[in-house]
Amino acid sequence: MDQSLVDDARASDLTWKVRVRIAAAVARAINYLHCHDEKSPTFHRDIKSANIVLFHGFVPKLIDCGLSKFIPDPATTHHLGSIMSTKGMALGTPGYMCPTYIRKLQYDAKSEIYSFGIVLLELLTGRLMSSRRDDQDLYDEYIEDMTPIGPDLDARAGPWSVECAQRLEALARECLAPYKTRVSSMLTVLRRLVELEKTYCAATPEEIRMTQLVEDLQRQVDALRCSPKQPAGILRMCNICFDQSANGLGCSAGDVLHFICADCAPQEVQRILNEIEAEATQLARHRAQGGRIQCVVPGCDAVYSEQALAKVLPDAIFGHYRAAQDAVVEQRQYTYHQERFQLELEAARAEFKRSNDLARTRQDAAATAEFMRRQFPNAVQCPRCGAGPVIPENCYNLQTHHGESTSGGGRISNACPSCQFFTPERSVWANWDGQMR
Repeated sequence: MDQSLVDDARASDLTWKVRVRIAAAVARAINYLHCHDEKSPTFHRDIKSANIVLFHGFVPKLIDCGLSKFIPDPATTHHLGSIMSTKGMALGTPGYMCPTYIRKLQYDAKSEIYSFGIVLLELLTGRLMSSRRDDQDLYDEYIEDMTPIGPDLDARAGPWSVECAQRLEALARECLAPYKTRVSSMLTVLRRLVELEKTYCAATPEEIRMTQLVEDLQRQVDALRCSPKQPAGILRMCNICFDQSANGLGCSAGDVLHFICADCAPQEVQRILNEIEAEATQLARHRAQGGRIQCVVPGCDAVYSEQALAKVLPDAIFGHYRAAQDAVVEQRQYTYHQERFQLELEAARAEFKRSNDLARTRQDAAATAEFMRRQFPNAVQCPRCGAGPVIPENCYNLQTHHGESTSGGGRISNACPSCQFFTPERSVWANWDGQMR
């Protein structure tokens, strides 16, 4: 956790809510050591940020228990005296060790609570405890000098809840109080932190969903790594170091010659991933392969399976590989949506052009109809079917020439050319609207 606090990019991921949750989880672990057997507690003896490792979802784990001490029941082991180092020296990390413990060499729950109080100061301020005597450390500045922490809250953690920060600061001060007035039970500290966690740091639905996704991914990786091992095969020559090995990475082609030993595989996969990120052509090829790593043997188009990679790659490199795969999926989604957008854009353009052409055609048709009405002001149209124009032979009496024979052998017809409707009553016929029907 110390590395996360000194790195600005990683520290911004440790929001103030995450920090309160981390503090509560570490307190649970310490309380378990102290209370799992009331008569014989166990102390970690080196509580500090560097011994808190953050796993997926910022779940903290206490590590480096090399200094841990089992404290037997004094009633049955009074002859042993006080528990201290064999050399009569205090054990722990300077800056985190309780002054009373350093002076008397007697370690108890209050000694551990003091170290935890320093960790709380680090979470609040984003600064690490200095082990150099010439530096003004967190204890001197905020406990000895009683400087308020509020103005120095780590801004990288986001906007703190004022009330939560004040209550967390008060708890830190109680953990770092003089020995006689210091809070004496880790269970008391834990209860205070759990209350802060429940009141101010309840997980949002999005955080719950992301945590579930991370846990599902971790279970998949664990399942790949814990799958039954294949029987030990014959020795094969590694294509990188040319040594003989039975364990390593083979491509999906199944050729025994396409092999990388377990020692070379992590470095080779990391090299390939670095090239993919650095060169556009390699990135395009990687995307075309669906985010899979291609066999290193020239001319082989086969890829390495995820199960095979998970067995030989350390967590960091396998995580890098999965991140590159996620980038390929994101690129495919981006490309898909871009292509779909372009199709929709072209369709919109075509519809716009068609609409303009249709409007222009309608305008032309209207102009033509107006012209025809002016050219044939006496033309009418059929009241039955709407066909037109019916043009009387220069006569307002439709019956006068209707049916007469012409010199060419035909007959004059003032009837509807479409449905043969006829009436001599001019008022029944409608004036022609100029549309050719």
